[in-house]
Amino acid sequence: MKRRMIPVFVCFATLVLATQASAQSQGPAAEAKASAALDEEAIAKANALVRVGRIKEAETLLQSASVASPKSVLLHEALGELYFQQRNFEASVRELSLALQVDPSSWRYSMLLASALINWAHFEVAVDFLRAVEPKFGQHPEHHYYLGIALFNLNNIDLAEKEFQRTIQLSPELDRARFMLAKCRASQGDETAALEIYRNLVKDRPSNPIYWTVLAESLNKLAINQTEALAAGRRAVALAPNNPFALFTTANILMRQGDYVSARPLLENAVAVNQDSIAFHAALARTYTRLKEPSLARKEMQTIETLREKGVEIAPLPDPGGNR
Repeated sequence: MKRRMIPVFVCFATLVLATQASAQSQGPAAEAKASAALDEEAIAKANALVRVGRIKEAETLLQSASVASPKSVLLHEALGELYFQQRNFEASVRELSLALQVDPSSWRYSMLLASALINWAHFEVAVDFLRAVEPKFGQHPEHHYYLGIALFNLNNIDLAEKEFQRTIQLSPELDRARFMLAKCRASQGDETAALEIYRNLVKDRPSNPIYWTVLAESLNKLAINQTEALAAGRRAVALAPNNPFALFTTANILMRQGDYVSARPLLENAVAVNQDSIAFHAALARTYTRLKEPSLARKEMQTIETLREKGVEIAPLPDPGGNR
């Protein structure tokens, strides 16, 4: 006779009820301790499921545990982080907001929520939230970093620059803030100042492909050293062969040098990774035209028209190491 498999989240829900009933008979302290233990057990099981790719089961398990223990900040945090990893930022914001309602003094939950809001492109809400909690968390560099990111995306470059400078004052080793400070300088038209920062970043973080990419992009814009620009681009692609920003930037340098044959595979790879970038398709169409491939060029132009009709969004800033 075949044994019927019972879903793990059903077993866990049954265990929750049994354990809570036992703990209630021993008083509030024992009940709270038992509940915390069950929360941690649920999170451990969910993490194990995530590690083997069973994401939906992990989500269902955590949801079941959260229903049984609705005031558990640990479960709301775990769900918030799981949704964040799946790029479901709306759901992540919901869970992290619930965690903060239970523990409003938590710096960690506040920064996680700010990051989720930014990745959800709710920049004004992120700014309002971060300014509201600044009296509590303004001494932390991450607070100013996230505020700077939100302001930058609202095109408030001057205020964003001040936040990144404050971040660096509080934490000089936070290279992401230096990266964003360089983006501010470039946005203000001071590409030379940005280039100096990028040169220092690749010295300090030589294994980071984004820093090599922005160095290559800056050198290409300034047109001061195309050999160094191409070398930086090649280094970025070697470190991250499927990073569309690195591929596109390096291809642009090659196109500027007239080497469309070498640019072609980079652009084809970039388009394969990110099919919704109008800039990538436009560069590939231009390359096909120069290589006398009119049918392929027309196909790219048709794709561009389709994307424009869909109203694709502008690609976000490349993230040198995650906004978290």
